[in-house]
Amino acid sequence: MLRLSFLLLSFNLITTAWGACPLRDGDVVFIKSQTEQAKLLKLATGSEWSHVGMAFKKNQKEWQIIEAVQPVQWTSLYSFVRRSKNFHFEVKRATFDFDAKKVMSYAEEHLGKNYDLIFGWDNERWYCTELVWKAYEKASKEELGRLEQVGDLNVDDPRLMSEAARRFKQYGMTFNAEEWKKTPVITPIQMMKAENLQKVLDHKNIDELKDCLL
Repeated sequence: MLRLSFLLLSFNLITTAWGACPLRDGDVVFIKSQTEQAKLLKLATGSEWSHVGMAFKKNQKEWQIIEAVQPVQWTSLYSFVRRSKNFHFEVKRATFDFDAKKVMSYAEEHLGKNYDLIFGWDNERWYCTELVWKAYEKASKEELGRLEQVGDLNVDDPRLMSEAARRFKQYGMTFNAEEWKKTPVITPIQMMKAENLQKVLDHKNIDELKDCLL
């Protein structure tokens, strides 16, 4: 752990030229977020993998992640990975041909839009996996993971149901639990299981990521 921490802390001190970064535009990066939202998602899915974004090399200079948080925004790769529990991350790559510029362009159309606290499936507000899933589907007609319904998750947990009701009220919407449960949803763990994504590297290969953070 000391070695890992030292390596990560040293990234922002490196100023040498780009090395052999293994990332490619459009790679999907999963982390174990430590927010309160992530704790609720773990209750719903049983998995600590709770957040995801897409990596792109911006302006031929810096690898950044486009992610749906509050709001949809660009984040440095370093900052993104640093937010994860024990710096755990996993990078996955599409096994099919796609136009990375189209994927990025679709995601960028929604920069500045609010995070979706109720996991809706419209384009008004966005959550992390929804942005990734729709960007790829729009650009390539490929689906990264099987869509479920909210009701397929463990949302009957009283803590989750109470929080859902509170959030609907916050949005000025009537909460109908049965209707909400019919909403399509894609979770980080379901996306990780997608057969058309293959693992590129994870935190066990942290040394390989250092050239992406120069």
